[in-house]
Amino acid sequence: MAFNDAIKEALPEYAKDTKLNLDAVLLRSTLDPDVAMGCAVAALAATGNGKVLAVMLADAPVHADSAKIGRA
Repeated sequence: MAFNDAIKEALPEYAKDTKLNLDAVLLRSTLDPDVAMGCAVAALAATGNGKVLAVMLADAPVHADSAKIGRA
């Protein structure tokens, strides 16, 4: 997933655990790639960090609707 590095760069330094978890969930997981992406979108939307979510959705706009669910 090409956007993985861009997302990690957009995260603040204190989010080191999140950076490590991204690698674990997105790159080394046994999850189906679509399920892993859905988990990433949900987690990023839940953080409220618009910068990080924008980086992800720019690379994978097909998941934009998933990110908007439950967000007004």
